[in-house]
Amino acid sequence: MDPRIEKPWGWSQELYRDHQTRVVKIWVKPGGYCSIHHHNAQDNHFLVLSGVLEVAIDPWAETPRREVMVAGSHVMIPAGWKHQFRVPTGQPVEALEIYRGRDDEPPRELDIVRFSEGGVA
Repeated sequence: MDPRIEKPWGWSQELYRDHQTRVVKIWVKPGGYCSIHHHNAQDNHFLVLSGVLEVAIDPWAETPRREVMVAGSHVMIPAGWKHQFRVPTGQPVEALEIYRGRDDEPPRELDIVRFSEGGVA
């Protein structure tokens, strides 16, 4: 298991990787949010383990899709779709991010295009 990587919104830790899948556990502070971003060559699945996590898909659209998820909920964001997660409550969130490579590309941590910065509100 890889060490935790501190982030402005909490931390992440890679739990598993193979030629097509990467699993990362995230812990998000109350009020924490990630950057608005997309991945070019990997789908991004979120599975909430505890707490409440809101995921905005295409957050700059006139009517963005917002998924409010609790423990056991999940959502999949296809490669190329802008998205952002945030914790809308006073409780932290634990979740799994499952990345699946596309077109025989392995999932890569650096496959990310950021349009904003993450932090804590």
